[in-house]
Amino acid sequence: MSGANFAAYDGTNPPVTLAATGQQLSYAPGDDASTRKGVAWSPATRFTDNQDGTITDTLSGLIWLKDAGCLGSPLWSDGLTAVNQLESGACGLTDASSAGEWRMPNLAELESLIDVSASFPALPVNHPFLNVSGGAYWSSTSYYGGVGGSTKAWIIRFSDGRYMNDSGSNVKATSMNVIWAVTGTGGGGIKLQSTGFYLAYSSGDDGSVKAGVPLIFPRFLDNNNGTITDTMTGLVWLKQADCIHGQRSDALTFQLPRQRAMRPQRRLVCGYVAHAQPKRTPQPLRPYADQYGPVFRLDDAGADGLVLFNRFYQPDIDLEELEIRPNVLLSSQQALRLPLTWIGILHGKLKVSLAASSGVHTAEDVIKLLMVGANVTMLCSSLMRHGVNHLRHVEREVREWMEEHEYESVQQMQGSMSQVRGPDPGAFERAQYMRAVKGMTHIHMAGWR
Repeated sequence: MSGANFAAYDGTNPPVTLAATGQQLSYAPGDDASTRKGVAWSPATRFTDNQDGTITDTLSGLIWLKDAGCLGSPLWSDGLTAVNQLESGACGLTDASSAGEWRMPNLAELESLIDVSASFPALPVNHPFLNVSGGAYWSSTSYYGGVGGSTKAWIIRFSDGRYMNDSGSNVKATSMNVIWAVTGTGGGGIKLQSTGFYLAYSSGDDGSVKAGVPLIFPRFLDNNNGTITDTMTGLVWLKQADCIHGQRSDALTFQLPRQRAMRPQRRLVCGYVAHAQPKRTPQPLRPYADQYGPVFRLDDAGADGLVLFNRFYQPDIDLEELEIRPNVLLSSQQALRLPLTWIGILHGKLKVSLAASSGVHTAEDVIKLLMVGANVTMLCSSLMRHGVNHLRHVEREVREWMEEHEYESVQQMQGSMSQVRGPDPGAFERAQYMRAVKGMTHIHMAGWR
């Protein structure tokens, strides 16, 4: 057996890399331009003019005939012959190439030139090619017709980059489409896969050349959770391909539930097996507990974050009317010490985000909490007292303090005074209480001698 490759692929080591489409304008959240998937490239540096009638595409590594209209618009079989006979001295070539070195591009190679953000032609802006037609270009890839052959071949219209399949313009025996010529085996920023066509219908066609990275067999791996991994690209696909129905916007905003390994509950969405998301109900913690066990159990169970600490609702009694009355007491700055202590102790020991609540009123409060490791600070009482514009003052003062103390980012200061990173880890323990009391020399104890 010749040409066999017995390497194993599981999707973590894909042999093919995909290029970005070139789309720059986003029309909806989640669309191509907003997600920008694929290997990025720049129109300004993508193509290299070799000054010999050829252009190198640095993205794919393929070498193209600079004059994209020189070979005319023949029938498919005549086009294969014309490209095969192309050599230096024709079509502006001075590259010393010989007949047989050029080929008609297969469908993957031809499509690799398309920039979906462009039209007339659908090529990257300021491309160096000459005489590019807005009509359809032949590819060397036939429609599959079994061992008996096929009457049609794949074509791409370069006015808009569209695949054409109208049962008229892609008929080999009667359609007159433009042909282009390519050579080389790649070696650029991406690797193009072969089309998978393996039957040779004509000399020089896709089935006889088989350009590109050979397809893996078996190509698709069932992950047994409603998803399929494409081992060629490493992409993971929803197994139930007809699950999402509706408008395009519905597909763009569709999301599968997140996997959470520590949760035993399971549910099916489009055949996808995922651990069920928890109800976002608070799990109360006792702030004065001696042990941290409940906190670590919540972290292990997959909690996303902890709020330390929400203040309990405490109603009051109207003695005249003998009624229970709601009585919301806004926090004071003295309440800051409790979340500051707990966050300082827990930072760096948990995976969850830590949010500080109660006693956060000023920029200094925010800075203190960030320095012990808070991810979020909540200023509810302060905003109720001073209005929403108070946020601007707090933010400005935090920025000024950071500049004065030469902090370049919040991340640089975050957790720097926590128990695991601070200069005095023992300061967070209760044993420091007596030392703190002894240090209160400024307090006058009236009536004591």
